[in-house]
Amino acid sequence: MEKVTFYAIEGLDGVGKTTLIKNLSKKGFFTYKTPSDEYSCLRSKLHNLNKSSFFFYLSSLAYLFENDIKHTNEFFVDRYLFSTVGNYSFRNKLSMKEVDRLFDEFYQFLPQPTLTIFLVLDYEERIKRIKLRNLKEKNFDNLNMDYNNYILDMIEHYKFPKIIINAKKNEDEILDEVVKIIDERV
Repeated sequence: MEKVTFYAIEGLDGVGKTTLIKNLSKKGFFTYKTPSDEYSCLRSKLHNLNKSSFFFYLSSLAYLFENDIKHTNEFFVDRYLFSTVGNYSFRNKLSMKEVDRLFDEFYQFLPQPTLTIFLVLDYEERIKRIKLRNLKEKNFDNLNMDYNNYILDMIEHYKFPKIIINAKKNEDEILDEVVKIIDERV
């Protein structure tokens, strides 16, 4: 596969990943949401099954690179391997050493992001934002404090190129910060 430059937007539910992706798209950047449309219809059936869900997301990421990104060499993706590994690792009580091993293994066959941009927000603010959305159709099974802290530890521990952005800023400030980061890397 040809080398691509891509930026993974990661973070817990409610931090503004989808808003950032939409704003980047409006600015003319190529953006993708995972899982891709071909996989979305299966998500609700597999979401709560540990191993099935884990491999489902891995296959949707492989699909993204094999099919969706044929003519794009720079893009942003809303959630990538970090989200998948994080959910699976928490549910299976993996240590950070085991998490590192998973990343090392999966980055052998899935492309590693050029940069992972983590949006972080304190727990109470995340919950407020999620409640404002009034998302009855989505089952948020990861809103507890233990999950929150585990993922924040994973973010700090993540050994690949990353930037951490405080998502308490307004959406324009976050967009400007991300665009500036990308411009500086070119």
